[in-house]
Amino acid sequence: MAPRRSPTRWSTSDFPWGCALMRYRITASGKVEGHAVCALPMELPHADVRMVGREHRYTYFAGRTAASVGIHRLDHRTGERTVHELPPGHGFGEPIFVPRAPDAPEGDGWLLALAYDPDAHRSRLLVLDARDVAAEPVAVAHLRHHLPMGFHGTFTDHLAGK
Repeated sequence: MAPRRSPTRWSTSDFPWGCALMRYRITASGKVEGHAVCALPMELPHADVRMVGREHRYTYFAGRTAASVGIHRLDHRTGERTVHELPPGHGFGEPIFVPRAPDAPEGDGWLLALAYDPDAHRSRLLVLDARDVAAEPVAVAHLRHHLPMGFHGTFTDHLAGK
């Protein structure tokens, strides 16, 4: 049995950021065409689930920057990318978009993302304003422990047993 790792030895810097955001189209003849929308090293892209299968303006993802990793918002109309960065060595899970209201315009809502602090060996849930991703979090829920970086989730406004 391998010895337990010390919390100060956990690392997020060796994550293999190798993916790019791709757009695929199937032509009327059945040919599949693909092109990179954003070649920045990234993982876990998400859009507003109300837009699934349709053209959408914003994609949110965890990606590397020059100094660290962050939650990115890519505006497909303007090409502008904004980033919420955390200190070097910290890690993010996938950003999940939550609309402010059922009829809110695309991009008007919050991003929920797990963040990992390797020094404290604890996770926290960040709530970011999806309209201003680079701003400080709207709220932070600090956990007493860490959650695995591979933990995936989604948001629903429906409750089980309702």
